Amino acid sequence: MAQLSAEQITDKALEMIDQDGLEELSMRRLGKALEVDAKAIYYYFPNKDSLIEAVLKRAFAEMDLPETQDSPWQNQLHTLAHTYYQLASTHPHLLQYLLRFDGTVPIVFDVVERIIVALHDTGLSAQSLIQVIDLFWSFVPSFAFDDPSLAPESNTLHKQLQQLSHDRFPATRALLTHVSMDDLEGDLDFQIKLVIWGIEKLIEKEASDRGP
Repeated sequence: MAQLSAEQITDKALEMIDQDGLEELSMRRLGKALEVDAKAIYYYFPNKDSLIEAVLKRAFAEMDLPETQDSPWQNQLHTLAHTYYQLASTHPHLLQYLLRFDGTVPIVFDVVERIIVALHDTGLSAQSLIQVIDLFWSFVPSFAFDDPSLAPESNTLHKQLQQLSHDRFPATRALLTHVSMDDLEGDLDFQIKLVIWGIEKLIEKEASDRGP
């Protein structure tokens, strides 16, 4: 490679993480993939942590965040959830970072800001808003585990559930008589609606507690 850039390094690192996982990424392997000495990478990234931060920024740049906040907050959260899910499912090996809402990954606050703006005029207390953000952050990326490479297929899960003891799990076995293999697949849209319904009820309760 005639010339190296931070963008080339970041793109290749993300490609390698997507293919082999974070554990397999090293400066030496990355240098080999780029056909450069690993020392050349340190010119742009002094350590692996700084490289991972750049990779996360690169991944988050793929999110097609809506430009307008004029639509109802329910629509905004629905769009944000799908956009964030797409990121998590496209880069499942980054999940350990995408699930963090602790300030250690500053780039995630681009999405946090959108959630706060969307819910700003709902009347939710600051304490409740933090809980909603935390729920959003843990709930949406978890759907990435439905990826066949990360989770058992539904027919395998269905067979495993069918083998549960009637005596020990009577309620579960009774439920299984009413569901199919397809019913075991996560329904992101339905669960987003459940979360939104819950937020709506919380908004109503807080408004009622405040009184007229």
